Amino acid sequence: MDRTAVQRIKSRLDFVELAQRYLELRPNGERWSGPCPFHQETKPSFHVNPGQGFFYCFGCQASGDVIDFYARINGLDFKQALGQLAKETGVDLDFGPVSPKERQELEQRDAALRMAALAAEHFRHNLAAPGGAPARDYLLRRGVSPEMLDVFQVGWSRADWHGLEEFLQNQGFTRDQAVDCGLLVRNDRGKVYDRFRGRIMFPIHDLTGRVIAFGGRAIDSEEPKYINSSESPIYTKGQHLYGMHQARKAIVRDKRALLTEGYLDVIALHQYGFSGAVGVLGTALTPEQVKRLGGFCSRVDLLFDGDQAGQRAALRAAEMFLAQGLACHVATLPQGEDVDSLLHAQGPEALRAVLEAGRDGLDFSVRTVSGTYAPREIMDWVRRFLDNVAADDLRGFYLPRLAAGLGMSEAELRRGRPSRPMQPAPQAVQPGANRPSTNQLGAPRLTARDRQLLAFAVSCPEYRPELAASGLDAVLEDAWARTLWDKLRALDTSDASDVSVVAHKAHADASGYDFSVLEEPERRLCYQLLAEAPQRDQAERAAFWAEVREFMTKNQFKKRQQEMLQALRDAQAQGDQQRVSTLLQAYQDLAMEA
Repeated sequence: MDRTAVQRIKSRLDFVELAQRYLELRPNGERWSGPCPFHQETKPSFHVNPGQGFFYCFGCQASGDVIDFYARINGLDFKQALGQLAKETGVDLDFGPVSPKERQELEQRDAALRMAALAAEHFRHNLAAPGGAPARDYLLRRGVSPEMLDVFQVGWSRADWHGLEEFLQNQGFTRDQAVDCGLLVRNDRGKVYDRFRGRIMFPIHDLTGRVIAFGGRAIDSEEPKYINSSESPIYTKGQHLYGMHQARKAIVRDKRALLTEGYLDVIALHQYGFSGAVGVLGTALTPEQVKRLGGFCSRVDLLFDGDQAGQRAALRAAEMFLAQGLACHVATLPQGEDVDSLLHAQGPEALRAVLEAGRDGLDFSVRTVSGTYAPREIMDWVRRFLDNVAADDLRGFYLPRLAAGLGMSEAELRRGRPSRPMQPAPQAVQPGANRPSTNQLGAPRLTARDRQLLAFAVSCPEYRPELAASGLDAVLEDAWARTLWDKLRALDTSDASDVSVVAHKAHADASGYDFSVLEEPERRLCYQLLAEAPQRDQAERAAFWAEVREFMTKNQFKKRQQEMLQALRDAQAQGDQQRVSTLLQAYQDLAMEA
């Protein structure tokens, strides 16, 4: 990887602007802070430091640079994130030698993204063409506005077995590529044809707005009513939510989301002002979807049909959101109504009344279970629900509320639930074994002195040459700390021969805070130390260095004294009087230096 190109990408990105695409941030001195998008919270424990080019969450310890942030929040690996940001910033990337398999995967992904984007435009063209009249009439009857058609890029697939196939071939793609992308189908006899025919087309976007899949709805009695894209190099079922790209800003702003079913229901909600609405895609709600939505908000309103199937789906969804610690409310639509029909017939006020009448998710779950389950099934449900709650404190929060809702005492409920299995005890460490304990960052628990010295090396990179000249490697006590120090020094010398120039330049251009080549535990510790370090101006940093230098000088002097005293004891034990006299004189000379 060309680190120069990576630095150019970072220098052309405004970290705060990019982060604000996904969450609300407010200035806090030289940093910006807000609720963390990577775990459930309401406190502003998430910080972005644009000057030093990193983010850190004091709640969940998520950390990294702008590329790490972009990758994590969009569910990408590092190379994928780097490639997208390179295109955004106009930087040419050279990933260096890659294996044939990696190259093939990159080419397949790139081709799939281009085909999906072209297919979306093809379907939109079909909708506007004379042949799209039946689809336009259907959408008009359903009350979809022209604005929403544009926002959600709604299109139409002609009732043609080879229309999209021919279009993609004319664009330079092969049948095999289009089959791999999920746009075409190959049957058991090897015949290839369009997957979507005669259907309203709803593109599915990732968080960056790129088309990655499609859902197709029939406009007549054809079955199945819905067809969705198969998995492909760019789309994994159960990881995305319909409308998330369009709803993200509203969800982040309000810390609240509205989850429903159906493409047209989501579009209708946005059309009537409920801009935080998203939809489950095809299959039942998945843990991945829950975690993704929970990273952006603290409350989810579930809006499902009032029939038995809708209530079962609402119960399962409520369980999953509650297990993650999110506030959850369940609103039930009147019998015979769906979101789309209610909005178009009675307007947004009717839907607001439905939402306001919704019940707390735990209360809804308990009432539903106690009203429809047998006693044994109720206890089974309680055990399953509590086992899915990962946090002990959250489990303790739910237990008394479950007991009260079910008319039981908390003690009875605890007796009816087996204790969680004991984790196997760690094997005893043999005396003398070099197995330092680790913290939650995966790094050894360093001594306070090593941590303070590394904190200075990380937060004041312009002084790393002076630290090296003063012998920091000899002062650090832990081998892991010394290894990290060696790597930090290597960062300074990897791009230029004049180390002092590089290091003193680091404070100004943030290159001294680039830890992308370190191992993950090392990276996390560096970002944590940066986040914990107070902001200092140049004079304060110089004063800090004077303190560190004085400490290191005294430490080295004390170490020399200890080594000389030990040598003196050894000489006395051996009866070497000449060496004893020499060492005594040297010790006195050393004392004079103090």
